[in-house]
Amino acid sequence: MKKGKRLNKKRLIMILSVVALTTLLSILLYQTITKVKAEERSWTQTDWRGGLSSDVVITDVTTFSQEYNTQYSNAGYLAAREKENWDLSAWSYRRKIFFDNTLTNLGVEPENLIDFPVLVKLEDGVNIDYNKTNIDGSDIRFVDTDGTELSYEIEQWDETGDSFVWVKVPQIDVGDQDYIFIYYGNGLAIDNQNGSDVWSNGYKAVFHNNDVTSSTIHDSVSDIQGFKKGSGEPLELEGMINKAQKYDGSNDYSIVNTNFISNPTSLTIASWFRKTGEGNTYECVLHRGVSNTIGSSEYWMGVDLSDNLTATIGATTGVGWNAGLTTVKATLNEWYYLVASWDGSVVRVYINGQYNKQYNLASSGNLSTPTRMGSSDNGLQYQFNGDIDELSISNIGRSSAWVSSEYKSGLNDFNIFHSEESKYEPFAFLISNVYDTGYPSDWGILRYSADEGITIKVRSAINSDMSDATDWDSCMNITNESSVSSGGCVQDEENYLQYRVFIDMTGKSDLITLEEISISFSASDQTPPDVNATNIYLGNSIENNDWLNFAPTIIWDAGVDDIVENEVSYCISLNEVGINEGSQLLNPAQNSGVLPSDDEAVCPHIVNDSSVDLSEVEGLSLTTNKKYFFSIKAIDPSGNIWEGVSQEYQDLIQFRYDNSPPSNVMYISTPSTDFGNVNDMFFNWPITGASQATDDQSAILGWQYAINSSASENWKGTDTHSKLGIQYIPLEGVTEGLLNLTGERDGSSVVIGNNTIYFRAIDNAGNVSTYVTGGINYGGAAPEFPAESVVTINPTTSISNSFSLSWPEAIPGDGDEIESYYYMINTQPPSSLSTLRANSNIYIPTTQLNVPAGKLVGAVKGTNNVYVVAVDNQENYSPTKAIHGTFQLNSTYPDAPLNLSAADLSIKDSELWRVALTWKSQDIKGMVT
Repeated sequence: MKKGKRLNKKRLIMILSVVALTTLLSILLYQTITKVKAEERSWTQTDWRGGLSSDVVITDVTTFSQEYNTQYSNAGYLAAREKENWDLSAWSYRRKIFFDNTLTNLGVEPENLIDFPVLVKLEDGVNIDYNKTNIDGSDIRFVDTDGTELSYEIEQWDETGDSFVWVKVPQIDVGDQDYIFIYYGNGLAIDNQNGSDVWSNGYKAVFHNNDVTSSTIHDSVSDIQGFKKGSGEPLELEGMINKAQKYDGSNDYSIVNTNFISNPTSLTIASWFRKTGEGNTYECVLHRGVSNTIGSSEYWMGVDLSDNLTATIGATTGVGWNAGLTTVKATLNEWYYLVASWDGSVVRVYINGQYNKQYNLASSGNLSTPTRMGSSDNGLQYQFNGDIDELSISNIGRSSAWVSSEYKSGLNDFNIFHSEESKYEPFAFLISNVYDTGYPSDWGILRYSADEGITIKVRSAINSDMSDATDWDSCMNITNESSVSSGGCVQDEENYLQYRVFIDMTGKSDLITLEEISISFSASDQTPPDVNATNIYLGNSIENNDWLNFAPTIIWDAGVDDIVENEVSYCISLNEVGINEGSQLLNPAQNSGVLPSDDEAVCPHIVNDSSVDLSEVEGLSLTTNKKYFFSIKAIDPSGNIWEGVSQEYQDLIQFRYDNSPPSNVMYISTPSTDFGNVNDMFFNWPITGASQATDDQSAILGWQYAINSSASENWKGTDTHSKLGIQYIPLEGVTEGLLNLTGERDGSSVVIGNNTIYFRAIDNAGNVSTYVTGGINYGGAAPEFPAESVVTINPTTSISNSFSLSWPEAIPGDGDEIESYYYMINTQPPSSLSTLRANSNIYIPTTQLNVPAGKLVGAVKGTNNVYVVAVDNQENYSPTKAIHGTFQLNSTYPDAPLNLSAADLSIKDSELWRVALTWKSQDIKGMVT
């Protein structure tokens, strides 16, 4: 990427249009900025187990948008899915084997065949590939449609030719749709044959006649051993099914001495055979009887003197060998499947699966002599000149459908093989989520770790829904370590990307996997923003370097980017230092200070708006008595950071933090007087010495008080703080700790009786202390005179001290009555009722609304003030509710002394008698003794 690369004009217009019209895009861009860098990086996926998701993604994920026939391993790879209902997971291949159990195929009415031993002939290149099986066939398995493994017997395994396997199928339904599976392709499998179970359905002996030894033959049911006899002994050769035994027609035969069946109530004998030369007498394929006489045999199979086929099951007397004689002559070198089936009453003879004749047989005698093949029971007569294969004896009378099915199975006309299936689906694909870099990007190299058979395509787009992307079919596969643009579907300066994985399992048995895919990219825009954030300030009218007890909101004017307008985010830092220390001058592109740091981000802490509320920053904790400096740099969606001088980004705003409460005053002082007027009430607190309020951090701002409730909304003061938004009593300018209540401010809170005053200190950060309390008594509203009332004095001017006084009636509180009035000359009403009542020479009581003309005590020359107050029967009194009047005394006599008093100063023990008089005049004080 060259430094300073720009978007072409046409593409820039398209991108800006998309940004303007798509709200989602804006959101994703803002989210992405915390995870990008302007230098080259990669989108990597190593795990696909997150499942389907339609989300546009901005980080490495485990999800994808679409899939077909894929699987995802805990080992962390992607592969083609194993087929459903694949019963043997360790096996790589299988085929379906259908059975043609129909009238058309059998030539007889079919039936459901129970536990039927079906012959499976495997022919290389036709229905088996020996390259995919073990050399000895040990990996062959047969499975029913319900997943049950079936018993099987391998008669012959020959990788150079044909193999023959007998399989017991629990039930073959009528029709041509029933099937089983043959599985193969597991190099670790061991042989699992169970031949005796294959022949469990009434078979007493089954001789495949494929014995390679020169002297013995073997049965598959109970492993009964027979012996080859005669001068030449039967020789092995290619038979009807695998191998057969050849008899020379002179003295060869085989003998089985085991009495595997006796006193049968039903019986079936069956064998494949062919004549290869003419004999001199009757020719016996199978014989078992009580003597050497054919006519008294219990069962016999062969040809007569005229080569007619015969199969007889007879009694000791009454039924001879010719009971089963047919009119079908044996043709030399032609195979015949001859069956005699006795159901306990009727013997039916079948040739090549078709009914030929029948005769009645009520019972059969005990079978005691040996069983022979190729001659009569003494081995000396009726030798067979030909080949014998697949000879079986059952204690069940087989049906015509069964016999015909055996015949068709032996001809390999009963089974229909379907095409080979691999364990895995033949092809699979996965389409990734749409990845959003958050900015126009230039695309780099595709890297992946995958087996042969996996191909990758990649495409890009401007729109998040990929609506402008090229169709997958038009994209080319991209080889590992190649540029993604080589696929023809990726364009630089586009920020949405998607890949597709295609898995081709054709001809593959082993799992092929994709373990990792990675696509590199870098921002098309490598130019930092033009303008940084400016005009940094604190919200809520907070000034720079103010004390705060909360995390503030910091606000700024947005920066400007030259490529994507109005898409600027910000690297920020908050530097914490001691209250008297200087800043550490942090660079927010490298150090976020006490703000949480994201190691994967382009800078440690990023915000997307033009403000940050520090109270909402998770993990941020401010410390009391610390100072904080804020720095900021703009960053564009590509991760380019504004470059400029430190004065334009560093320590652009600061604040001090105090979250510790101040210490309150030790007490408040309240008078014990019962007040009759809220305006007369007051209390005091210390403002110096050890009892005053203190704060070691932001210092005391002032105090607050509340009346009768300490609830937060009740705290008040004499002033309102413009920043903290609280009422308080300012410390500044206070010379004494005194607060006079006012009716306007406090009247609604005061109650009759004792009133509790709550008092606390508040510091400059807005922290409040615990409170102290005091009590003030309020007796109720004191009597008051009508508005504009005055004391009327008559005359208003005189040269002699003789005046009358009058005043209007005072108005008591609700339910109260006026008890008395007090008037006084040139003396202010006292603050307490007790003082008023204790000095009647100064505060003169009366129950009248007037004072007759006479000498007024306390009058002096010049202007005199007269005050009148009222007291009700509840002792409510208020000096501030007094009325007054004035009069002129123009006397030529000296003023009468004021406050005259006498004191006894005598020394009684010495009989020295003395008295002292004291008084106060207008000008001098005097005392006479």
